[in-house]
Amino acid sequence: MWLCDISENTVWKLSRTGQVAARMFVPGTYHTGLEWDGHSAWLVDGEAELIYELDGSGNTRNFYLPPGTFPRDIAWDGSDLWIADADNDRIYKLRGPIMGPEPRASFTVTPTSGFLETLFLVDASSSQDQVTPLADLEVRWDWENDGAYDTEYSKVKTANHQYASPGTKTIRLEVKDTDGYTGTTTRSVSVSARAPQAFSLVSPRSGDTVRTYLPSFKWRTARDADPGDTVRYFVQYSKSSYFSIFDTLAAGTDTPAAVRDSLQQLQRYYWRVEAVDRWGAKTLSSQSWNFLVADLTPPSFTIGLLQNPIITEDLDLYAIPNETLDQRGVQCTANGIPVPMSELDAARRIYVGDYQLSGERKTGGHHERQRCDMGK
Repeated sequence: MWLCDISENTVWKLSRTGQVAARMFVPGTYHTGLEWDGHSAWLVDGEAELIYELDGSGNTRNFYLPPGTFPRDIAWDGSDLWIADADNDRIYKLRGPIMGPEPRASFTVTPTSGFLETLFLVDASSSQDQVTPLADLEVRWDWENDGAYDTEYSKVKTANHQYASPGTKTIRLEVKDTDGYTGTTTRSVSVSARAPQAFSLVSPRSGDTVRTYLPSFKWRTARDADPGDTVRYFVQYSKSSYFSIFDTLAAGTDTPAAVRDSLQQLQRYYWRVEAVDRWGAKTLSSQSWNFLVADLTPPSFTIGLLQNPIITEDLDLYAIPNETLDQRGVQCTANGIPVPMSELDAARRIYVGDYQLSGERKTGGHHERQRCDMGK
């Protein structure tokens, strides 16, 4: 039980038998009402036109401006506070926390998380005012909480909004009563971008042998559910099936895409494609395929004379390879004897005299030769 002594600005806390449990000095100058709601003590000061919220030890938790001009008494009915005003002969029902003369802004948002195509519905029907009926309260909305309200005041308590970018969005509601008082509150929603949908590879297929050092990759394009979204593709190829280390080929927004730097002969590569939308959401291709690089095209040479046959009886011949042999797995032999690449001169000539010259490429156990028979 609580007892207020107006003359000494004191509140007494009494036991059920009337014994003094505590004595507390309280703020205010002219106390006209006191109530306990099970959590806080509510003390009315009629002269200062304030309502104090006290804890169980008499400490002030907060203070509020009451409706009316001369609060006379206060009561608790188990769920709401009631206050009587002596000047206008009114009794006010105060729901939840006392907000003073301004309305209490409140709203729900459904859903609380979604995607760029999600339509978020807000409903301010839970807003309240101590004087103005709900139907007469006006609301407006700031969808990004940037201080610039996106709607005009309206008595319609519901609205909806769709966001153009992902992220955590804060919605601000402002409620205005018929006296011009306003109250605000905010809620947040989470907006996500959908990753591109699953897509598959086309070629080279898994297990294929590719007869070029600059293969072209092809895949089916991925669809993105976000409105107006753009998808870019990145081809990843690696010597490891785990893609622990891989090269990336930026392919732009379409397929196919060709390798720009020559791959290695007799090397197996693994490849996949990553689709990335403009918000950074990523999807890997549903497959990861592999292929073998094996170019079986024989090497070619240009044959020339080193000496004028009129001057000498023997022809000293040379050959110029038409490709960079040491990068293409080619072995050169003169009369069956290997010719090291170090014997090529600045003009890339191999001196073979009057011997036969063979250019041979070995691939998967197969031998293909291009032979030039040269003699006197």
